[in-house]
Amino acid sequence: MSSSRTIGKKAIVVDGASLSCMRERVDIGIFKWKELHRVLNEDIGKEAPFERARYITRKVRTDGSPPHSGRDHFNSVVSNAGFFIKEAEGQGKSPDDAAVIEYIESLPEHIEEIIIVTSDSHFIPCLNERKERGARIYWVTTKYPHPTRLGSHIGAELSKLFESNQFTFIELATYADRIRLTRLNDLKFNWSITNVTVSHRTDIYVDRRSLIEYFEKARDLFPGVRIEIQKA
Repeated sequence: MSSSRTIGKKAIVVDGASLSCMRERVDIGIFKWKELHRVLNEDIGKEAPFERARYITRKVRTDGSPPHSGRDHFNSVVSNAGFFIKEAEGQGKSPDDAAVIEYIESLPEHIEEIIIVTSDSHFIPCLNERKERGARIYWVTTKYPHPTRLGSHIGAELSKLFESNQFTFIELATYADRIRLTRLNDLKFNWSITNVTVSHRTDIYVDRRSLIEYFEKARDLFPGVRIEIQKA
């Protein structure tokens, strides 16, 4: 008796840093990672995935020191939701961007659909190449404005690309109610500072909003900062 196995023809890649930047525009404090995984796997595109969805982020610690427990916990949650975590290493400005491009360029020829979650236009050339070879591209991002800042989240190059319908634009906010565990205002941030130099202390207070927006990154970027997240 012979058995047949369906070969998935859809690849999914998430630019972790870019997804984090989208949170405030779609009013998401914490994601329902399993629901986000389900949306990418089942709701977008027609094909079955050929492997676990890639979540690519930058490996902050490259000096051999132990990773921060907060990052370990985050990676565990995202991995348990079904994503494959890739922590990109490198000395350049954006090793995570390089890892996304490398992944796209390494996809096998049978891939017919690529779903990318990002607002970064750096990936247009490699995705254009895959489109020319027959792949359908689904680009997940948001055009929603920031609640307090002027300007679009996506640049002119991406806006022009979506207007041309060359790729299929997917508005992340469409799924916000499904993939939202908490709203931004549902979170209360408390932190205490220990063993921080004056220059770092100044940077922290000048960049206070950025720390709130990117608290997961802040744990690694500023080891002297302890951030506790609680329901308000």
